[in-house]
Amino acid sequence: MYGFRIKIGIIFVVLFFMLINACSFPERKRAIKKQPILVDRFRPLPEIRLKDDSDRQFVFSNKIAGFFTGHTHRYNSTNFEGWTVNEVHLLKDYRLFQNGRELKRDRLRVFVLRPYGFERIYANGTVESFVPLDSVDALFIKIKADKGDRIVLNLTDYKKDVSAKTPEVVVKRRSFNGLQLKANYFKANDGQHYFILRYGKFSADDSISVREIENFEKAAARRKERMEQLLQRYPFFVRNRQVMKALQWSLFSLDALVTKQKGAGIWAGLPWFNNYWGRDTFISFHGALLVNGQFETAKSILRNFARFQMKDENSQELGRIPNRITNNETIYNTADGTWWFIRAIYEYFLYTGDQSFLQEMFPYVRRALEGAIGKRVDELGFLTHRDAETWMDAVGSEGPWSPRGNRAVEIQALWYTALQIGAQMAKNIEGEDSQGQKWLLLSRKVKDHFNRYYWNETRQALYDHLNADGTADQQIRPNQMFAVTVPDLPGIEPLLTRQRQEAVARFVTSHLTTPYGVLSLWYKDENFHPYHHYLPYYVPDAAYHNGLIWCWLAGPAISGQVKFDQEGSAGQLFLNEVDQILNFDAIGSFAELLEPVLRKGEQRPRISGTISQAWSLAEFLRNFYHDLVGYQPIAHENRVLFQPHLIDGIEEIRCRVPFKDDHLDVHLQKTATGMKFRLHSNFPHQRIDGYVRFPGDSIPVKIFIPDSGRDFEYEFIAADTTSDSVKLARRWHLAKIDSGLKFATIYKIPFKLLRGKQVFFPIGRNGPTVIYQRDELHDDTGQNGMFTYPENKVFEEGIADLKSLTIYDNDSTWGFRIDLRNLVDPGWHPEYGFQLTFVAIAVNDPTLGGVYSTEVGHLAQYRLPNRRKFNRIIYIGGGLEIRDGNDRRIALFVPVDEKHPLGYVQHKQIRFQIPKEFLPGLNHKSRITVLCGLQDDHGGSGLGDFRVVLENAGQWHGGGARGRHSSNVYDVLMVN
Repeated sequence: MYGFRIKIGIIFVVLFFMLINACSFPERKRAIKKQPILVDRFRPLPEIRLKDDSDRQFVFSNKIAGFFTGHTHRYNSTNFEGWTVNEVHLLKDYRLFQNGRELKRDRLRVFVLRPYGFERIYANGTVESFVPLDSVDALFIKIKADKGDRIVLNLTDYKKDVSAKTPEVVVKRRSFNGLQLKANYFKANDGQHYFILRYGKFSADDSISVREIENFEKAAARRKERMEQLLQRYPFFVRNRQVMKALQWSLFSLDALVTKQKGAGIWAGLPWFNNYWGRDTFISFHGALLVNGQFETAKSILRNFARFQMKDENSQELGRIPNRITNNETIYNTADGTWWFIRAIYEYFLYTGDQSFLQEMFPYVRRALEGAIGKRVDELGFLTHRDAETWMDAVGSEGPWSPRGNRAVEIQALWYTALQIGAQMAKNIEGEDSQGQKWLLLSRKVKDHFNRYYWNETRQALYDHLNADGTADQQIRPNQMFAVTVPDLPGIEPLLTRQRQEAVARFVTSHLTTPYGVLSLWYKDENFHPYHHYLPYYVPDAAYHNGLIWCWLAGPAISGQVKFDQEGSAGQLFLNEVDQILNFDAIGSFAELLEPVLRKGEQRPRISGTISQAWSLAEFLRNFYHDLVGYQPIAHENRVLFQPHLIDGIEEIRCRVPFKDDHLDVHLQKTATGMKFRLHSNFPHQRIDGYVRFPGDSIPVKIFIPDSGRDFEYEFIAADTTSDSVKLARRWHLAKIDSGLKFATIYKIPFKLLRGKQVFFPIGRNGPTVIYQRDELHDDTGQNGMFTYPENKVFEEGIADLKSLTIYDNDSTWGFRIDLRNLVDPGWHPEYGFQLTFVAIAVNDPTLGGVYSTEVGHLAQYRLPNRRKFNRIIYIGGGLEIRDGNDRRIALFVPVDEKHPLGYVQHKQIRFQIPKEFLPGLNHKSRITVLCGLQDDHGGSGLGDFRVVLENAGQWHGGGARGRHSSNVYDVLMVN
């Protein structure tokens, strides 16, 4: 009798909840047999047509190791632009001539960009077609003109005109690492002119046949077909033409960065990050490969990085994957790349359910986790790291521009997530249960301490990092958002409570997220830099992570916003990205950076950095699938989760998403009262379940599809009775920078800025000689006589070999002339007049007094004898700096144009003058020491430092040093 009553009670409870469900929600339609969701699989490739003369940039790759960047309406002007193959720059640009007259790019009728190439249609109707071919190092240029026209392609000096006697191809055959740049010309009977540019090994025969032209035409057609297949395999439709176009172009622009330069990988960005960065690769991984089902490529990239994992048990970097892989070196200075790698492995598993690959990757995950635990984890369980090992890694002459050691907030979020993933993986691998439990316990220790030490109760937000002394850094940066988004994966425990997650996402939105993107530093911070290139006030790297908008950061910002149903702010940000992709430079791609403050008289922010950045494109695509469509697969459980958000401006989405080894079709459509959701399965004899949660609805709807060819369909009717005033109060608002702010980085400079006219000391304008001192030649071998130059050919012999110092009395200034055995200008910063040489001039001026020093700065690691102490020192590299004996900057000159160079390569001289007020007591008896080495601007720009010399030379550092504290000075000249 007692058991019968229990049964009756259970039945009553079940009936009660069924009644409540029926009253609260519209009846869910059962999974029924319906026609497949209609997706236009044969949509033509997009194109962008520019009919005005506004110049834009573009970029193509050959999917292996070559790329070409250019301008639509003008010629390339820097050595970063043009054609590069395998990290070798081959060609800056070319010019075309028709019957002796130049075809002017600034007078086009129209420029047409397509994913596989472009057309320039000139004012006279002549058509130039350009296609870089897939998988080979070749450019295919075709000119359609009148039958009798004569076309000339000039590659050697595109500022030089041609004559009637000029051959059809003007090219100076050049050799690069034993390979050659070769150009061939062919004229067809129908008046078509063909130019084939190739890089490789060739025979002496320069001719090209009709059959070879036909093969090149077929190769160009195959490139187009490959891109059509890329679009058709996972087609999508968005009822918003601009969004649709931006998604298509993002797909193609990102695919161009997935290459095989040194194994499979993803270039970080073009034109100068044409190598593999671990961090960038695996942040880009989801949007570049998973959302469009490129699972084989995804596995190849994971395997490629796994083989480069640091395996040296004695290394502090044990277990790390590389920060950067180039053709010449592999570098491991990244605190986060390894954990993005592990997260990518887990995301791949969620999409595919590939248990065997998970087991294959487990040893690399174990080495990474155990290496960190043994080498870099503190007593609180936090992962420690150096100042410049996070993604905010720019380094200048005074060290990291954004030092975040030794425990950054996103590093702990990634570390925690990796431990949780490791524990999940260990569950499925025989004999690894105890290992998994160890990682799980450590992750919970990290979680407990993270919430205790990183939470700022006053701000209701997280600290950006903990300093080495345990204090919390007070700067407001966006990295705290990763504590919300990084652990947000099925099977992973949240790092923060939902309440704290919402507070963090709201704080980042209101303080750091502008309509154009996310600031890298709060705009009211004293170190906020409103512009990127803003010489002479600061060098670009000073601004790099200190205020600039990083386009990729919109990804986690949008994810955090839609998680809490903030479709207004998320939609505004997403649609602004659409505008940037289609209408900002570069055309059809997505840049690395935006300046956060508009320049005077300009209507939109300037882009900066690379013109096509992988993680910017990838996060845009990930946001579409993961946050707007709301798709999250759990393939190993045959489950799918959806949390769709149709933002304002998007009424309908139809798309195909990858699931295991096939796909699902999704249809979302706004209605007057809510949203229609439809899911179509293409899996034979497989049940799929999961749930869908609609915006504003706390109760998810269960998804159940029993077998192939079945649909799940549900119409959600919002039952929100919240008043408009309450909704408005709950809405998150984006940050707005006050245009009237006086930024300290511009208006509060504690030293004197020297202008070009004050420093410029041209050849032949010498006053009376005050000092002249010669130095022995070929003594540029360091204190131990063993120094050698770096292996890279740009470091020519003699560029650190002092020849003489001359000082002139130029009335109100002192003129300095430094003669060297050699001086070079690789063209990276033509405004300097030279590069790669770094000089320090230490002066003892008794009339100034003050503190004296013997320590030479800027990484010289050189101490002068006490008799040569100084109270003023001048540093010359990518600019000029004067410091006192306290190492306090007194004056600075930064070249801003080519009118006031410091170097004269043809004369092998560095020349400058400084006002006498800085050295009033200088005379022929002054004790002066000149130190010369190689310049290192740390990959950015500006003054730079002495380049490091190690025991063995590498591509970018010298060799011959002995001992850890060896100096980086190659040559010394002493006066008096």
